[in-house]
Amino acid sequence: MKVLLVDDEPDILELISLSLHQLENHYVTTAASGAKALEIIETSGERFEAFLLDIQMPGITGIELCQKIREIPQYRYTPIIMTTAMSDKAHVNKAFVAGATDYLTKPFDFLELKHRIALAEKAAFQVAELERSFAEARPYEQTAQSDKIHDLSDPLPIDDVDGVIRVHAFESYLKQMGRMSFHRTALLIVTVTNIADIYERCGGREFCDQITDISEAISDAFCGLGSPFIAYFGSGVFGIAVAREAAAETGALLRAIDDALYRL
Repeated sequence: MKVLLVDDEPDILELISLSLHQLENHYVTTAASGAKALEIIETSGERFEAFLLDIQMPGITGIELCQKIREIPQYRYTPIIMTTAMSDKAHVNKAFVAGATDYLTKPFDFLELKHRIALAEKAAFQVAELERSFAEARPYEQTAQSDKIHDLSDPLPIDDVDGVIRVHAFESYLKQMGRMSFHRTALLIVTVTNIADIYERCGGREFCDQITDISEAISDAFCGLGSPFIAYFGSGVFGIAVAREAAAETGALLRAIDDALYRL
């Protein structure tokens, strides 16, 4: 696997590069700054299959670099793992908002890093395959109700909805919160009970639009509670990670979501 490793500390660059090559025969390119990383991405003839980014770097931070990488179409779903000493909740949240796939706090075990890269790569491939199925499907206006381009259980990719992240990133976020202070984060589950009926009466693209509308309704309802994260797991199930102190308000919010879904 071709990996771009970005860190402003030469010793870290050398240590991680050597360890990755020995563990899994990864081919690692290094950059000592965010600006250099962008230059390598723009000029390199090769396509990177994963990124490992430190957060606290002079100039362009790792979080800013993550966001810039996500703006490049070919790297929309490429795994981006933050490998950083920054372990506070604010930096974790900002990293996942910027598009990080996973978050690993230094010092870390290199076997754990290998495992995280493998999981992120698998998740990115699955999302890319779903995206490809949409791209190869017939145009929206020609899509019949019987044209199912995905299964009901698929965790459909949802873009451009505030707070919505990929399932793998959502799970990684919860794990990171668990290592830090999970008691401060509440996990809520919203299930669309008539999802099978919606799936049966909609064409493939229309169903994806319905899921996006539902995601927006959930996002709008929770927007006043800090920066919640939302993920669609498939089969009408949404996970919501929200600050525990805000969880007391969720009863009214869930009723608001019910009302919004009823109007869809």
